[in-house]
Amino acid sequence: MVILRELSDSEDNSSKIPLLGSDRERQIRSHYTRPDETLNEKGYFSELWGFPVASSDFEPSDSDDD
Repeated sequence: MVILRELSDSEDNSSKIPLLGSDRERQIRSHYTRPDETLNEKGYFSELWGFPVASSDFEPSDSDDD
């Protein structure tokens, strides 16, 4: 699958994170949804936010907040 989007010379448009439910966000979600309907979160958030996301970012923290 190919994710399509309009290209613009404006940096404002390229640096914005797509809103949830927008056409762009739905394209990204569709691309990273597996055949069993689970989401490849690492790929999804990396594409959505525009920077790599580590799998540890999705794991709950075991540290105590004192």
